Amino acid sequence: MINCAARVAVLILLASFSSLLSVDAHAAPSAAVAKKCLSYAYRAYPYKRPGAAKASNGRQLYFTDCLSKNGEVDEPSAASQIANDGKPNNSN
Repeated sequence: MINCAARVAVLILLASFSSLLSVDAHAAPSAAVAKKCLSYAYRAYPYKRPGAAKASNGRQLYFTDCLSKNGEVDEPSAASQIANDGKPNNSN
């Protein structure tokens, strides 16, 4: 017969194993969502030749934010484009 301490150890082991199995899985974004987010990121933060402007990670932050929202973001317009230095482009 199994003693009481062994039974408790088995119960703890089973409880911890079952909690590992109940972790929610998140699906990766679809290719269409990734393409849409990348397109929007380049519209909001247009490409600048390296060395011509101060570098920022705005485009990457916009892209990851868009992916986290599953592509449900407003389409950036030409008037709301942001320069690579992080300041709004008020040239319009």
